[in-house]
Amino acid sequence: MLQKNVKTSGLAQGLWKVKGAIALGFLALVLPACGTPEREATVPSPTAPVTAPDAANAPVTAPDAGNTSVETVVEDTRKLIGQTVTVSGEVEEIVGAKAFQMEDEKIFNNDKVLVINATPAAVPITEGKDVRVTGVVREFVLAEFEKDYDLTWDLNLKQKIEAEYKNKPVIVAQTTQVIE
Repeated sequence: MLQKNVKTSGLAQGLWKVKGAIALGFLALVLPACGTPEREATVPSPTAPVTAPDAANAPVTAPDAGNTSVETVVEDTRKLIGQTVTVSGEVEEIVGAKAFQMEDEKIFNNDKVLVINATPAAVPITEGKDVRVTGVVREFVLAEFEKDYDLTWDLNLKQKIEAEYKNKPVIVAQTTQVIE
């Protein structure tokens, strides 16, 4: 009879060890989650109301929190090709009726990107104005852009732009807004 109790207690101890190991493993997984801070979702603040008839190209007064910088577009071109971005900056130079060069609003940053308007802007775009552009990042290939967007650049301008932007990013803008 004594031996029967020993066998039963050995089995009970074995089961207890297995259950204890499972419980310990479960606690090891669950307890670290208690110290993890909760994730919070952030919602971008709404922009100021638009007063122009064409809301997509109307002037706005507040910068958008979801902007990508010109510097990021220039430095991370490969990651952004084909992606839609919103970029704010200053119009450095008007390049024909459908395009302009845009640079970051930062003082000591020389990065600039060529913006080609897929649709005409409702508000006139002038040099020195701050703008917000939303469009698709593409790599500059002159022949494609001439064909796709009916660019009417003269030979000198074509050569200048191609020399400056060959294999560099271009934003094909669906919307261009002047920031006032």
